[in-house]
Amino acid sequence: MYQTHSNRPFDRQSYSENDGRAKDAIKTFLRQNNFYDIKDKEDFYFDVSARRGESGRFLFEVEVKNQWGAEWNPSWSEVRIPGRKKRLLSLWQNSYSDHELFFVVFNTDCSKAWLIDGETLGKSPVGRIQNSTRAGSPHLKEPFYHVPIRNAKLLEIKA
Repeated sequence: MYQTHSNRPFDRQSYSENDGRAKDAIKTFLRQNNFYDIKDKEDFYFDVSARRGESGRFLFEVEVKNQWGAEWNPSWSEVRIPGRKKRLLSLWQNSYSDHELFFVVFNTDCSKAWLIDGETLGKSPVGRIQNSTRAGSPHLKEPFYHVPIRNAKLLEIKA
């Protein structure tokens, strides 16, 4: 059985503008919090891997939500992660179950981020975004995980 999805096309410009700075921000946070062996190998899998303590192994997937400025909009009750990240959840469960997995959604200047663990994301409902002011936009056809902010941890990233 084949799974079909209506993901919007890959946006190379957005990736170029956001991926490196999000990886730099999470690496800064990890170094400040006693992680080591931090790697950000570009291989179409997880964005960053790291270790902490004697046996802690971690994977991180980072995104930038450019609509999020200095403060989280109080009308946003959830963090949305693209449904296409399901492939990373499956990869983690099948091949990296000895690691902890986190999805990290940064604000536009990468000074704040929501941290969501893989278990929480996997249990979150998936649905489309309802936004009538931008009807027809490609992101409205793409499924997203809808994670209530009460199930995420807000991080402050110090430069």
